[in-house]
Amino acid sequence: MFPKSDAIAFASCLPGNDSDEFNLHLSDLSWFPSASTKPPPYLHTCLALWDEITTNGFVTKGDCAQSNDSGDPLLLWDGPAHADGRDHAWVYYVKGAARGMIALFTAFICIKNSLKLNIMHPVLYDSLRFICCRRGSMSNDLTRVAFTNAKLSARGSIRRSHDVATWLSKMSMLCERGLKADSAIKSWNSEATRESQLVGQKRVALLALLNAPNGTKELLLQHASFFGSSSAYSEECFSAKNLFPGSQPRSVLDKAWRARLTVTDPGFLLFLQYTDACHHQKVPEVRGKLSKERILELSQLAQLVTSMEQELKDGGVVTTKISEALLACDGNLELELQVALSKKSSKWKIADVTLVQEVLKNHSFRSS
Repeated sequence: MFPKSDAIAFASCLPGNDSDEFNLHLSDLSWFPSASTKPPPYLHTCLALWDEITTNGFVTKGDCAQSNDSGDPLLLWDGPAHADGRDHAWVYYVKGAARGMIALFTAFICIKNSLKLNIMHPVLYDSLRFICCRRGSMSNDLTRVAFTNAKLSARGSIRRSHDVATWLSKMSMLCERGLKADSAIKSWNSEATRESQLVGQKRVALLALLNAPNGTKELLLQHASFFGSSSAYSEECFSAKNLFPGSQPRSVLDKAWRARLTVTDPGFLLFLQYTDACHHQKVPEVRGKLSKERILELSQLAQLVTSMEQELKDGGVVTTKISEALLACDGNLELELQVALSKKSSKWKIADVTLVQEVLKNHSFRSS
């Protein structure tokens, strides 16, 4: 459906300079995670790019009516050789991975559904027959490429500067390759604009998240991908130490309640899931950054539920019904837990909760 034209010269490798533009075929573009220093494109970004491409075509050369970088060539770098020696999907992106993947998605949809794109949308078809590219970095150093991408991401109306979730993914990748987070942040700040530097609460939040339980990065990326700028989390949100595992409530004197509200790994992960679930319940017009008080409340509700299920498990009753109800934003459960949290009575027992009573009743019935 997208044959190579004999009239177009296609490159098979990158040039030795960063000024010459060259053409690649769709099959050269990569969809593999290792092709980019960023996480997979956010959903809201993909939808915006899909609308842009289906309207104007996949413009990588020449002027574009849009006020963003959609008319720029894809920027590539000379990454490590592929172990399988493949001659397709071989490129590494400095900038343009999201656009490249949307182009591949468009081609996949057309091929899978036998759509005659040359008839249905000739402008889009012609724009996909060759992809204009340029070398975006002469460096072969992954850290340098990652920072170049971060600088370029601050430009354009669709591709925006990195949020905490993206920085978390990028720093995790660099740390896995032996670079220390403090060194990477210091190196980035030395060349970044004042606005884009990782300092203050953003730096504290990033370092804390790098040490958070496994699964944190994936949950935050999933949330950011769906909600975009309407995410529940502000940049400084995770600079609060009382959200992370090991934190104990300072103002709680009752030992039982201190134990219940001491943050654990499962409690922290449930907090992220619960926050996401609550945000989905809101209509788009009222979604926005949550206050630190609301964030703490969600954290304590999630940890209380985690402790309740652990207490039941210790007593021989294994269940996830309470956490499932919390993630379903069960209003009755939330109200009962909020009342319990507000009082923190030493006489309170988990069996006081209606749903726990039902769980215990069902357990007794099955055991009899």
